[in-house]
Amino acid sequence: MRQILLSLPLLAATTAAAEPLPATVDYMLLGRPLRLLLADSPEEWTRGLSGELPPGRYDGMLFRFPTSQPRKFWNRKTRVPLTLYWLEGDQVIGYARLPPERPGSSPITVSSPGPANGVVEVIEQPQAAAKLTTPLLRVGETP
Repeated sequence: MRQILLSLPLLAATTAAAEPLPATVDYMLLGRPLRLLLADSPEEWTRGLSGELPPGRYDGMLFRFPTSQPRKFWNRKTRVPLTLYWLEGDQVIGYARLPPERPGSSPITVSSPGPANGVVEVIEQPQAAAKLTTPLLRVGETP
């Protein structure tokens, strides 16, 4: 009996790791090519890039929504710094930066500047942040 109980946590860990990864897409944002995980379901919208990041090579996540409306994102359980680009159609209508959540502090929430039907979350890395400094200021440009 003891042997069976000890193997159950291992089975649960193996099952959780086998969860399918979101699809990836190539996306051009303000002249910069990105490889993004695709979030186009309510479950993927809720999970986003929080918690442990899935394995693989990608620059962030693209959220596609069926309707345009004001959007709010937070950094709950987010472990990496992010820059969010609010999209309406193919136009960038604004951006916001979200730091990783600090243990023991309340999550930070950012809001779109108007109705949006998409969001691109870019994982900030020191070399990537330097490349994005100028394009971040070109709100309204079509990617």
